[in-house]
Amino acid sequence: MANPGDRVSLSAISGTYEGILMPEEQDFLVLKLDTGYNISIAKAQVKSVQVIKKYAPAAREVPKTRQD
Repeated sequence: MANPGDRVSLSAISGTYEGILMPEEQDFLVLKLDTGYNISIAKAQVKSVQVIKKYAPAAREVPKTRQD
């Protein structure tokens, strides 16, 4: 199952697209392409969605506090 933030390959009637899955919009799936553009594809037009890489948030380094 693909979740927002996952890199996916999406096969639709109009073609195959690869990008980052964004949060859903009603009856559409939204992909952010490598070009920076977003595309919306009607769920009814989607044949399959394959996860290429699961989203993993970047680890943040917590700054050390000064101890007086």
